[in-house]
Amino acid sequence: TYVVGNGLVSSSLSLVLQQRVGDAVSVGSLTLGIATIAGLVFSSRWLTGMIVAPLAGHVGDRFGRRMPFGAVTTVQGAALILLAVWDSPHATAVGIVFFFVLLNAQRVLLDAALGDSTQGVGQSQIIGRYNSLQDLGAALGPILGYWIGAALGFELVYGAAGLLLILLGLGAHPFVQFRRAGDCTARN
Repeated sequence: TYVVGNGLVSSSLSLVLQQRVGDAVSVGSLTLGIATIAGLVFSSRWLTGMIVAPLAGHVGDRFGRRMPFGAVTTVQGAALILLAVWDSPHATAVGIVFFFVLLNAQRVLLDAALGDSTQGVGQSQIIGRYNSLQDLGAALGPILGYWIGAALGFELVYGAAGLLLILLGLGAHPFVQFRRAGDCTARN
């Protein structure tokens, strides 16, 4: 998830907005440059986190971690696919804000699930690996995204990343239980 959210989407935000909005937008007598627009949209990630994080924590405490994580990740993937196919400037800005809202919820649920699953001996090593993998994902996202995006377009990259998030979200639902590699059965 960090490859997509913290890596790909965050790093390509300004370029995608510029491709869809242009260099500036006039609102009455006020002209906003693309850097200002990108800054406003990107700040939504942090501003919504103050509201979304406690709510996601409450939902995770009430319903467990897997079901809310699966739902949020599935919807996040669908939002990214919509961003890939809708090229309207307004839909792009609103879609990215919505994506960031879901990213905030997803991060809280992942962190809580990690805390639940790592108790006692080895906890610090597991949390350290988790943080290292987050950083690796955030570092690989821009590299892979720009490499593929430059060759095939960001619409394809966002669409493919959205599909992967949907598959991850569906696989995380509690009704799916993995017993062996490739063996997936419904749980009663």
